Amino acid sequence: MSAKKVSKQKEIERLADCLVRLVYLLRNDGPASDWQWWGKQSPRSIFKPPHPYQDGLPIFDTLVQNVLKLNSQMLSKYEVERKLAYEFLEPQTIRIHESEHLKNESLMNEAKKHLNELTEFENWQNIDIPIVNLQLEGDPVKIGLVTFETVAEQELVKWKDKPVLWPPTTYDICLFARVRAPGDLQAALSFARTQIDQVLNVLRAFCFLFGKRQETLQIGMLSSTTLTAAIPMRINNRQYVAQFSTQSGLGPALIELRKNILSKVEQSQWDSISKILQKGNRTQMESKLVNALQWLGEATKQDRNDAKFAKICFALETMIVENPKTRT
Repeated sequence: MSAKKVSKQKEIERLADCLVRLVYLLRNDGPASDWQWWGKQSPRSIFKPPHPYQDGLPIFDTLVQNVLKLNSQMLSKYEVERKLAYEFLEPQTIRIHESEHLKNESLMNEAKKHLNELTEFENWQNIDIPIVNLQLEGDPVKIGLVTFETVAEQELVKWKDKPVLWPPTTYDICLFARVRAPGDLQAALSFARTQIDQVLNVLRAFCFLFGKRQETLQIGMLSSTTLTAAIPMRINNRQYVAQFSTQSGLGPALIELRKNILSKVEQSQWDSISKILQKGNRTQMESKLVNALQWLGEATKQDRNDAKFAKICFALETMIVENPKTRT
């Protein structure tokens, strides 16, 4: 067994000991039978929890954080909390009769098994997110880890079971962005959104100009673009309005990915950019380039002029300064 595996197994044993200690703690007192502690209406967020919750919360939170460290790419905090609480702690404390509770070595072995399953969990899934005001003719286009594909009308019909998701008078949806994402559902969704947002900002940085006219070029993930025509509001404290027309009456421009964006940069350059975006471990210069492009992309979006200028300055600082401060 490699040194890395030995180290991981020792950590599993340490965490299993904490998990077992938490089980016994929750078994020992009356309030432990109130499983609402783990729910949304728990005293965890309402008032100071009674014993044994008060002693159990730090143990539980430490367990979650340490399990995440052992499998950070695949697990989300939400999923780790859910699996520890409802697939291990609840069965071993209140779901079954006390006579069926595992004890001593059996309980420890079950804890190790549960933790090993979590830390060894691996899953990949395709995440498709609709992109507004961007169209594509012909074959799919891949940039970095994101593939843009035309969405067929029959697919939109399936997605539009809740029409409020995209008012037809405000948005044009002609394609979706697909990412092969790692992890449970929460982790995969977060990964996909990050990758898509990054690629869209790169497209904007290279191919969009700065100025008021360019603010009509609102491409982005559904619900992430801020458009005057889609600001929800309330009138006279009672009447709600989902859409509000702009003074010019013009909607956002529909952009063609190949003709209006990709054609502005040589294919060999796009290949180089795509290669950098796919990297998990980038060089310092590659990281600076990607960060600068993110700020330039942000600077083309709707905002005050002084805010746009600040974002352009951040981009230049990222490229020029040896160790720029991290900005969020």
